[in-house]
Amino acid sequence: FHSLPIETQARCSVAYLSLDGALALLNQARLLVTGDTSIKHLANSTPIAVAEISLGSSDYRRTGIYKSDSLILQAQVPC
Repeated sequence: FHSLPIETQARCSVAYLSLDGALALLNQARLLVTGDTSIKHLANSTPIAVAEISLGSSDYRRTGIYKSDSLILQAQVPC
């Protein structure tokens, strides 16, 4: 991931969007923190950095996105 200045602030909000709206928002954002979601796969086509939290039965080897500026975090404990 790119290092960000300490002054950088994060915002978190709920948004109800169409897929076109979600794509537009992803193109404006710098980081997506997500589980195994359809939005994660949509983000794969944008320049946004992605941090995926792989939980439960999610299999990051099969469904993870692999691009620069992406990170997959997988728990080391069984579901």
